[in-house]
Amino acid sequence: MQHKKQNGLSKDRKIFLILFGVLAIAGGLATLSGGSLYKGIPVMKIAGWTQLAAGIFWIWYALFYKRSTNMVKVAKEEETICPKCQKVYMAGQAPANTSCESCGVNLEPLEGFYDRHPELRDKKDEAPDDLMDDLK
Repeated sequence: MQHKKQNGLSKDRKIFLILFGVLAIAGGLATLSGGSLYKGIPVMKIAGWTQLAAGIFWIWYALFYKRSTNMVKVAKEEETICPKCQKVYMAGQAPANTSCESCGVNLEPLEGFYDRHPELRDKKDEAPDDLMDDLK
């Protein structure tokens, strides 16, 4: 059985956001009617209008939010490495076909790579001798 991908918010989130919006609107209306005091000082009307606007926004968001149809969702972004040439690709920068651009070999997660391939751990990239002479 295939599940239909959800295009918007879940039912639970919608209910929560609508209730949150209703509470914000109720608080905003109470503040605008002059019924709100903070430590004996009346709350400014801008606070009531802000609460009212926030409540309307959350209700609108809960009812009309839709995900973009062209949004690409990556299951897990992580650093990957090519087991042949050991080129590292940072999170989200690996090619779409998950194979190395130079070698064509399938990439592996970087985390734990040298535990899985201990023979590559000892392989050292040594600088050419003439480069080392320049450093002296």
